[in-house]
Amino acid sequence: METDAVLYEAMYILSPDVADDEMEEITEAFKQVLEAAGAEVVADELFGRRRLAYEINHYTEGIYRIVYFNGDGEAVSALKNEFGLNERVMRGMVVAANPDAIFHSREEEEQQAEQLTEQIVEPEASVPEPTAPQPEAAEEPVEPAAPEPVAQAAEEEPGGEATEPEPEAEAAEEEPETDKPEGDVP
Repeated sequence: METDAVLYEAMYILSPDVADDEMEEITEAFKQVLEAAGAEVVADELFGRRRLAYEINHYTEGIYRIVYFNGDGEAVSALKNEFGLNERVMRGMVVAANPDAIFHSREEEEQQAEQLTEQIVEPEASVPEPTAPQPEAAEEPVEPAAPEPVAQAAEEEPGGEATEPEPEAEAAEEEPETDKPEGDVP
């Protein structure tokens, strides 16, 4: 295996009328093609029977399968070529994969969940009692600032009496007359 190997994800869709034993033969053939090209198969998972987004070869469903492998461009070309030669493959594609996104089987996910559960349960038995917080040095209380004087609503005149603001002149409700004749209005 070369040092410039890249992790790839290959997903292919088989026609829904493929029998289980034929599907296993196709999968083994693809693995042999990858190994012959110098690639290392990391994971191979049956993704399941799914409804297609659009009809392909008069089928509305397909069997999806995902293969993760470390390889180079030669392995990718060989696998794509094999996808085109096999009549049972409706679609296939190969992309560079994110190592954190490797599809895991349900059994592997259940085992990981059990391990995490065990890790969470074990520390609870040995959790030490929390200690009471230590009192900090007493600070002097801060008095709130005195409220600022409130502005008076009316101004005072020099005589000491408060005056109310004068009401504004009321606008005339009638519109000003215009020089237009009233009879013929276009």
